[in-house]
Amino acid sequence: MYIINVIPISKSAFKDTLSYFAKRKIAVGSVIKISLRNKKILGIVAFSESLKDMKSSVKNADFKMKKIENESSFELFTPEFIKAVEKISDYYVSSRGTMFDALVPSVILQNPEKITAKINKSSISSITNKSEDLEMFATQDKDVERISRYKNIIREEFAKKHSVFICAPTINDIDWLYNSIKKGLENYVHKLHNNLTKKEIISGWNNACNEKHPVVIIATGKFLSIPRNDIKTIIVEKENSSFYKMNLRPFLDIRKFVEFLINETGCRVVLGDDILRIETMWRHKEGQIYEVGHIKSRYEERAKIFIENLSDNKKNMWGGEKNEMAFRVFGEKLDETIKDLKQNKEKLFLFTIRKGLYPVVFCRDCGELVRCENCKHPVILYEQNNKRFLSCNMCNEKRDVDKKCRFCNSWKLDTLGVGIDLVEKKIKENYKDIPLFKIESESVKTHKKALQIIDSFNKSDFGILLSTEMGLNYIKIPVQNSAIVSMDSLFSIPNFYMSEKIFSIITQIKLFTENNLIIQTRNSDENLIKLASEGNIGEFYRYEIENRKKFSYPPFIKFIKISISEKKENIKKIVDIIKKELVSYNISVYPSSRSKIRNNETINILISIQNEKWVDNNLLEKLYLLPQRISVEVDPENIL
Repeated sequence: MYIINVIPISKSAFKDTLSYFAKRKIAVGSVIKISLRNKKILGIVAFSESLKDMKSSVKNADFKMKKIENESSFELFTPEFIKAVEKISDYYVSSRGTMFDALVPSVILQNPEKITAKINKSSISSITNKSEDLEMFATQDKDVERISRYKNIIREEFAKKHSVFICAPTINDIDWLYNSIKKGLENYVHKLHNNLTKKEIISGWNNACNEKHPVVIIATGKFLSIPRNDIKTIIVEKENSSFYKMNLRPFLDIRKFVEFLINETGCRVVLGDDILRIETMWRHKEGQIYEVGHIKSRYEERAKIFIENLSDNKKNMWGGEKNEMAFRVFGEKLDETIKDLKQNKEKLFLFTIRKGLYPVVFCRDCGELVRCENCKHPVILYEQNNKRFLSCNMCNEKRDVDKKCRFCNSWKLDTLGVGIDLVEKKIKENYKDIPLFKIESESVKTHKKALQIIDSFNKSDFGILLSTEMGLNYIKIPVQNSAIVSMDSLFSIPNFYMSEKIFSIITQIKLFTENNLIIQTRNSDENLIKLASEGNIGEFYRYEIENRKKFSYPPFIKFIKISISEKKENIKKIVDIIKKELVSYNISVYPSSRSKIRNNETINILISIQNEKWVDNNLLEKLYLLPQRISVEVDPENIL
């Protein structure tokens, strides 16, 4: 008889592990079916031990253990992976089941009987190179240089009979990496992501695991669970991508999980991107991450950079003489470039950061922003089928356009900013003979659709590709001209990551532009724009890291954000109870930027703790005791 501890794969499980009797020893990492609240659900075995060795523990247990009714099990995951998941769960104050759900493809969990891969036990026991110091490397260079470096790493690892896992943030990145690396290695390069069919995922998983020759697996983070024990190098490509971080519980960052995983497996990690994260650069400077290939401090200019300050133009920002209200979207240089596209047979990538027609709607009399009735987030003005409406990007609430200000009853509602729909409208009005292609999440819902648009743009003799951030990931062929129509609104967002984001966007556009890059702004004195246009990574890093140190932001501190959303009459009492429990910690209490969610008040409690003190067991216990309706986010990208 054996005692097994099982992690229930259920977001509603009230315990991290459940204990059962089993007639036989079931291997750690196996998937089995268990009963939970009169339902049959899947669970993963985290512990298995003989009853003889645990008699005293069983006698003293304050609960009654059930027997496993169906002992059919499927050994899918390695003990190292299970251990890494358990540790990352504590790091993010999450249940084990929720974390497994985030880290394992659902197709694999739901079809364990179709998995033919066998875990090589001898390979597991032979891991001897684990150490307290993680073996971490980084490369900061252009795409083509990074791919060349990755190919060298693959050749070196294959010579040692080792496999390589390349983690990518998006499907498009996976396809690009696969096409760049597969030449000469077709039989040994496998790509996996959730956009494949069920049959393709299962087949790809089995083929990647059962191949006797070392392999390269190019996949999203969910496939790090693949039980191939000869993987000795994990490459995290586009490590600066925000797609690695989940916006919903358990707020997992795949990049952080990779560190927990290599700590268990003893393999190394290589981080790569055009612009690495500030935290990664800092760790490199501190000697925690080593250089592989190059970590560039400057990108030489290929394209000519034009920074056009629209506020200095005699026609002002409105397009007519001063005080005339005809908002001007295109400056003189951009207007000239667009007009020359057809004659010169050139293309233009046109970038704007905001959706809709106008990203800000406000009252000219009282200055109040027009907000969502549901969550109080500022709304955006859209137009569809010649009908205008207000929409909230936070909760997706939509309503008709207000006729009067809801604060002061003034009729003087106005708009600010430049949204992608307004840019599209102006192009169609003023440049009717220029083919226009558009990529943004409101109109392009699938990866396939985005690829079709990019393919059409690439095949056209001339034209404009209008895009938000979504399109940046799809530009893999250089474009003659690029222009940033407007990104000034980003400077007003009180987020300590925002400077890094702006610098990264400008650099990314600059690297794929051949001739001219036009940056339109009303803030041309901003040092950040100057540094990005010059490609001066080193100076930007020094400027940014000094500010973060000065104001005690990451990487010099760790933030844990607690968000409480309750009825107005209850929230003060709940906040006071939590504050009392956290009295020995450095905390700040303030209203959330989403001040109201479904008529509930929302308050944030921000805990600041030294990096080396997390995970703090005392604090962890207190956070685990918080009700599920209270959100806990470790390493939040937005503390508001």
